[in-house]
Amino acid sequence: QGNKVWNQTSWLTIAAGGDVNYPVGIQTLDHWTPTHTNTTIPGFSTTNATIAQSSQFLEDGSFIRLSNVTLGYTFPKSILQNKLSDARIYLSAQNMFLITKYSGIDPEITSTPGYTDISQGIDNGAYPATKTITVGLKIGF
Repeated sequence: QGNKVWNQTSWLTIAAGGDVNYPVGIQTLDHWTPTHTNTTIPGFSTTNATIAQSSQFLEDGSFIRLSNVTLGYTFPKSILQNKLSDARIYLSAQNMFLITKYSGIDPEITSTPGYTDISQGIDNGAYPATKTITVGLKIGF
């Protein structure tokens, strides 16, 4: 709650230093021009590159995530009838959902090389957390 994330991926695909060689985001269709000034998307230039960074790409990184949950059932000994010493079935899930207003893939991921304290909160196109579901059966004889 309350953290900010610099969405460098968004900055690269929208602003990219203002150079027409780089913009790839669909938002760039609404870029600033002398006749279209009512926009938040920077304009482009073929003659210079203005690597302007602004708070436009600093986003709320608050989120709620279900990181890890395990559900299991241990069979009572009365059901096992002395054939097994114990039996348990379980289902475990990781990264099942993420609720956030962040426009990037994941506000918790830091993709800046070095992973230092000062690089936290910079999203440079990190791979999202993988969803994993594991089903298991434990049997004791």
